[in-house]
Amino acid sequence: MSSSRHSDSKSSWFLIRYLLKAHIFRRWRPLSLGVISLGVNAATTAFLAKSLKPIVDDIFIGHRQDLLVYVALSVFFIFLTKGICEYIAAVCLESVSQNMARELREKLFSHLIFLEVKFFRKRHEATLSSALMNDIQIVQDGMLQIISGIGRDLVMVFALTAVMIQENFFLWGVSIIGLPLLAIPLVYCSRKIRSLSLTIQKNVGTLNSFFQQIFQNITLVKAACTQNQEIQHLHQTLSVIQCQNLKVCRLQGLLHPFVETLAGVAISVIIFYGGSKVIQGSQTTGGFMAFITALLLIYRPLKNLLQFNARLQVGLAALQRFFNILDIPIVQEEVRIITSFTDPTVFQQDISIQNLSFSYQEDLEDSGIPVFKDFSCTFHKQRFNALVGPSGAGKSTLFQLLLKFYYSTQGNILLGPLDLQNISADELRRNIAFVGQEISLFDQTVSENIRYGIPGASLGDVQDAAKRAYAHEFIMELPGQYNTPVGPHGLKLSGGQRQRIALARAFLKQAPILLLDEATSALDTVCERQIQDALTRLSRGKTTIAIAHRLSTIQKADCIFVLDKGQLVESGSHEKLLESRQLYWSLWEKSCRKDSEGFL
Repeated sequence: MSSSRHSDSKSSWFLIRYLLKAHIFRRWRPLSLGVISLGVNAATTAFLAKSLKPIVDDIFIGHRQDLLVYVALSVFFIFLTKGICEYIAAVCLESVSQNMARELREKLFSHLIFLEVKFFRKRHEATLSSALMNDIQIVQDGMLQIISGIGRDLVMVFALTAVMIQENFFLWGVSIIGLPLLAIPLVYCSRKIRSLSLTIQKNVGTLNSFFQQIFQNITLVKAACTQNQEIQHLHQTLSVIQCQNLKVCRLQGLLHPFVETLAGVAISVIIFYGGSKVIQGSQTTGGFMAFITALLLIYRPLKNLLQFNARLQVGLAALQRFFNILDIPIVQEEVRIITSFTDPTVFQQDISIQNLSFSYQEDLEDSGIPVFKDFSCTFHKQRFNALVGPSGAGKSTLFQLLLKFYYSTQGNILLGPLDLQNISADELRRNIAFVGQEISLFDQTVSENIRYGIPGASLGDVQDAAKRAYAHEFIMELPGQYNTPVGPHGLKLSGGQRQRIALARAFLKQAPILLLDEATSALDTVCERQIQDALTRLSRGKTTIAIAHRLSTIQKADCIFVLDKGQLVESGSHEKLLESRQLYWSLWEKSCRKDSEGFL
């Protein structure tokens, strides 16, 4: 049902009504002020058109020269009013649209971050970032088109459709005499806007990087239970960008009073000069009226309306893509606590897997390729358990199931007498320290990466964890020591350094269950011995499950489980498994040869 639901296309009316009701009408004060300003702007334009009649009748025909200054000043104040209304409307409507965009992004991000891990397996993080940034920007632009089109342009066109225009080249030359005076405000505003825009682009780039890191490290976010923390981080970042965009809007809006005021001066001069020419008989009334009407009243609103529908459809298409993601249902277990435990000893029990079957399903109709079928084993509490086997045996998948990133199709995973289905995912993950094959680091400082998911940890606790992970020494050699940014995905660090940062995070968490997926794969031989000693201390009193391809790292494991094609083929100590001369013995021989070749 859910799969068909989120593929449905929304009607244009539904999408427009959603925006108006959920995000626009809620801010009725700035919206009302902006729409009223647009209406006044349109009214002054219509009044300007009507003012042509007394100009023609009383000045051009009646030759009343005493009204020239009065009419010219009246037109000037009309344009001044237009400029002020344009500025008020721009700031108010931009405020409404910026708030709408912020809410849409927060809503979409808050939905995405709670979706299941399998959702992110099928989508590139750049696509999701584009939905959060580009699509919502298009929606924002479309909303402004709707309000300005209805509130101003349509009114203007209806009021002026009966007016016929014809251009007068000489008066056009007179009208642009004042344009050089615009250079000062244009240069000033342009420099300010450019500077602010560069800052905004940098912040938007940082925000895109933030989104990509979240989705690339979604397993860490979920394992650390920091969804709400990341939502708050997003809120703060978006608020900063919103304030910067509003500053640009105010600068852009300041141009309108300058442009309209200078235009009013130019038109006043044209009226005075053209009126004098009409009185003198050197300028026809019809040509003068056609020029004024064409220049001021028809072109811009008509052009905007011609582009209205195309821009509206682009915005609605982007909003449809927004709903395509938003309609994907969240598994309720991800956000609802089923059973809560305050006694930490609950998680210090045997982990038993009974008749487990699992396959990666792309959708409900897809049965998928089976990874496990009737798989059973028991990891003893407070012991060092190791998982080995060929690639594709199901070792990493088993970790995914233990962390409840996926759910078995059949069978049970028990923590003592309790089924994991009766323990909330967040409760479980808070009691598991997980170090995966792909080290998850954010573009933050060393200290922040070690502290991730444990925000209350002190700097002393962070340093102690780093020392136990043999990371303190190289951290102190970094330019900013614990305050050194590690770069996107930790690229400023070596592979071994990144792995030790991840291990320090596991030391700091002090969880009763420890999952290590190739935790020493990126370390050199000397460092590996140090980490092995550290892991031995770390695993004391904890239920540890370690995946290893380098079998030399798990020789001292209390029990080694050998998997092949989703089945448990043998288990026991290192010595016992070698004596049996089965799959483990074969893997050990290959591992020894590989280590010898690496040494040579």
